Amino acid sequence: MCFRGRGIWHDDGVPDGELRRPLWRNLNFVALWTGQGLSDTGGAASSLAYPLLILALTRSPATAGVVGTVAAAVGVAARVPAGAAVDQVDRRRLMVGCDVVRMVCLFALAAAVASGHAWWPVVLVVACVDSVGGVLLDAAAYAVMPAVLADEQLESGWAAVQARGQASSIGGPPLGGALFDVGRAVPFVADGISYVFSILGLACMRGNFRAETAATGPSTLQHRIAEGFAHIWRTPVLRAFAIQTPLINFAYTGVVFTVPVALRVHDVSGGVIGAVLVTLSVGPLVGATFAARLSKRVPLPWLVTAIPLSSSVLFGVAAALVPSPWVAAPLAGIGLLAPAANVALMARITRSVPGDILGRIFSNLQFCAWSLGAVAPLVAGLLVARTSGHVAIAVFALADVVAAVVAVTHWHVWAAPAAASSADPS
Repeated sequence: MCFRGRGIWHDDGVPDGELRRPLWRNLNFVALWTGQGLSDTGGAASSLAYPLLILALTRSPATAGVVGTVAAAVGVAARVPAGAAVDQVDRRRLMVGCDVVRMVCLFALAAAVASGHAWWPVVLVVACVDSVGGVLLDAAAYAVMPAVLADEQLESGWAAVQARGQASSIGGPPLGGALFDVGRAVPFVADGISYVFSILGLACMRGNFRAETAATGPSTLQHRIAEGFAHIWRTPVLRAFAIQTPLINFAYTGVVFTVPVALRVHDVSGGVIGAVLVTLSVGPLVGATFAARLSKRVPLPWLVTAIPLSSSVLFGVAAALVPSPWVAAPLAGIGLLAPAANVALMARITRSVPGDILGRIFSNLQFCAWSLGAVAPLVAGLLVARTSGHVAIAVFALADVVAAVVAVTHWHVWAAPAAASSADPS
């Protein structure tokens, strides 16, 4: 049976009813979600293992910082071309290819570490390949969501993705540290094995996951990238997202960096600092549990306004409490509403954006969302060094206030119903 949904063709002999099974009986979604969950956890574990390995090889914190910064910068820079790339190829094959390359690189690095032949530039290259592969895979995985979920499953599916991401970000780094203590090569072996499971999950997916592209139109990479940004600017809700979200992420990233630095300056122990940072994950993790239901019951304008308003208040309280460890109390509530807003926005984008540009839209929005956050650590460090932790957190709270103003001024945009996709069923 052939059918077309939101710009993606399916021709796999699977009845339409299979897409409409309950979420956790949807084999394509379960295969994608499980494989990516293991891969995300392995990647999060390696994210801590890379700097630990560099420190072990060079005894230079500066070198470890350079490797981490370069790998992160390469990943951010890759987001925009990644979105254009996934809109031109079979997205499942691209995901498999990314995981195969990353698996080979991780196993090769593990072998070099185990044999004593690891060199820090090699670690840098592997970290960059791993970062770019993750960006490409995420863009493709987001773009195939309309192909694996029925319309009524979008909120539940995106909520499950949010919960998976939060769980991986919480559990991955401690796992990476523990595995590194067992052996320097062990976390990279584990990460490589996680990619094996991801490949197996992708192999279980049935369907044609190549985007339908127009017969005429831009063919160069630059034109495809420009088309994605032009679509965002022409679409009021996407334009509002691209303006507001960078401010929110700038504030959040800045506070995450400021708090441990300010505590450490006042000789707070590393264990206490770690416990304080864990509280930052409480809100998003709890929020992800209720994200699907909350996104359907609370109007989107209320969510996108309440997030920066509540964060600015909580950050203000944190500014007053730092450098006391009690700063953890207000931080525990940060991000409680964010998963619901993300789910509502992701579902809205998935429903309204044509499938042939969906990869570009997701990747370009992520680039916009996190580009300002990249300078937040620098701003935080300068503010703490020249003023205090109180002032630094207050400045980031002010950024959230500005984001709230943006939300209020765009209230009518958030409240408008999502436009229908340009892909008509046939």
